[in-house]
Amino acid sequence: MENKKPIIIGIGSGRCGTVSLSKLLDIPHEPWPLLPWIVSERLFKKHLPLIEAEGGAVALYYLNYIDKLFGKFSDRLKIVCLQRVMDETIESFIRKTQGKNYWRDNINEWSEVFPYYKDLYIWEAIRKYWWNYYQKAEKWQEKLPDNFKIFDMERLNFEEGQKEIIDFCGIDRPIISNAKFNITNFYNN
Repeated sequence: MENKKPIIIGIGSGRCGTVSLSKLLDIPHEPWPLLPWIVSERLFKKHLPLIEAEGGAVALYYLNYIDKLFGKFSDRLKIVCLQRVMDETIESFIRKTQGKNYWRDNINEWSEVFPYYKDLYIWEAIRKYWWNYYQKAEKWQEKLPDNFKIFDMERLNFEEGQKEIIDFCGIDRPIISNAKFNITNFYNN
């Protein structure tokens, strides 16, 4: 008998609630090795056993691997993409990175997770990254409407929003109280 358990992949630009999403869906957040923006088949294959065993994973870097994920899991695959308002995302990234430009400078292994923008200041680089990220996400949502859905990050703050996400994924999970999420105050995240 074929395994029909859904495989859930959570994505989003980063600084958009992916940690909370992983808690809601009870799947790992940003498993290692980190996957680079430029697709690495070798590193991607290292994620497959974990994704299969855990029923999915959440990480910003899965966006460029959706075709490979769909090729492996096809109709079992559900992709939840969280989106936060662009300006809030930029402010949050600048606070989180303490002004380090991971999109331009080779700082550490996280630099490869993001696209490279040679001559852009950090706020310009994040703005371009955010824009490109969600343009790609919208194209996937159009192409795979039964498997891919973009949710506003704020949906995590409400039981009905959590239920929408859970129902889309086709799983049975309890709703999590807002006290367990740390996303209600956007300016602290």
